[in-house]
Amino acid sequence: MPAFRPGVLLACLAALAATGRDLPGAHAAEGSLERLPPNRWVRIAAPERLGWRRQAHGGAAWDGRRGLLLLFGSDTHGRSHDNAVHAFDPATRRWRDLAPAAAPETYRADARGRAVAGPPGAPQPWAMHTFDLVEHDPRLDALWVLGRPEHNPVRRRVAGVREHPLWLFRLATRRWEIFPNGGAPPPRLFGGALAYDSRRDTLVAFSGGAVLELGPDRERWRRVRPKPAQRLTLHMNAVYAPAERAVFLFGHYKEARRDGPFRVRVYRTGPEPYAPGRWEVREPAGRCPPPWQHFPVAWDERARRFLLVVPDRRVARTDRKGRPWYAAARTARTYVYDPRADRCRDLGPAGLPAGAPGHMNYDMVWDDRHGVFLLVTGDWRRPPAVWALRLAL
Repeated sequence: MPAFRPGVLLACLAALAATGRDLPGAHAAEGSLERLPPNRWVRIAAPERLGWRRQAHGGAAWDGRRGLLLLFGSDTHGRSHDNAVHAFDPATRRWRDLAPAAAPETYRADARGRAVAGPPGAPQPWAMHTFDLVEHDPRLDALWVLGRPEHNPVRRRVAGVREHPLWLFRLATRRWEIFPNGGAPPPRLFGGALAYDSRRDTLVAFSGGAVLELGPDRERWRRVRPKPAQRLTLHMNAVYAPAERAVFLFGHYKEARRDGPFRVRVYRTGPEPYAPGRWEVREPAGRCPPPWQHFPVAWDERARRFLLVVPDRRVARTDRKGRPWYAAARTARTYVYDPRADRCRDLGPAGLPAGAPGHMNYDMVWDDRHGVFLLVTGDWRRPPAVWALRLAL
């Protein structure tokens, strides 16, 4: 029998760590997510070496068919041009890439003047800020990306671009395709939010003062005009609550920059696709977070509650009129929002360390297989970590 050599074992362990994969048994066995301690964040994956970083301007979606958390979106402010599709499997606690990134040198205009990247014959979107404009479409089994590369400096160096299209990533084939939008120009969406209305099998997008829908025909995005009009801003998070038959929007760019009440905007969709809905603005009771922007939100269909992770705030400076100008603190608190009672509950830090979830985070989903929330933290300096929380009322 060959002699045991500790150095060989250590080398093997290091090789596994370098791939970002977890050792068998490094985390609890499959099914253990349902037995997590309630109302506390538990870190379930933190590979030390991955070739990419979580992007603060990127979004997340939950692929319920495969049980995967999907990330897409980039920084492009000089730190990253990552336009790969990253997938996390909570059952195995492992990351893998479903589609590779494309180098900025491949960015170009196609024969129709559309901005594309990647090798010839396999076009893919440019790296871009997506915010909450990422969503899984069960009907098409595809990932929607509705952002625009407004903040990508490459756009100023590529000639011939006349259109920034809407993109679909087909999960069965792992290929990107441009959505034709019925031959109509793609809507100009940036900094907005997207939700899937499962009752009407309709996607609903929000940007500025516009509400757009894509019905079961999946033919063309159309603008609807709800009453009363509601002016929206950047950095919001839209989540559909099936039990409430409404889309709830959290976060507000302007409200986050001044003191005031915490507000939730509710869009009650029309009875059928493309029918105008109606808006209502709420100021929930209970222990609610301060008004803020770009924080993670997800809906638990079993508990029929929203979970919010909101940074604490501190006054950083004052504006020209002497009003306080707020900035995010390193610590964050976890809140539960009950839409039926219109009331918040404060779960406190709930186990998150200082620095989480970090500046800008749209990367939280509800895992309907295990009944837990999944939150991705990390930034351009630190590799991503995945946390899980099981909500118990």
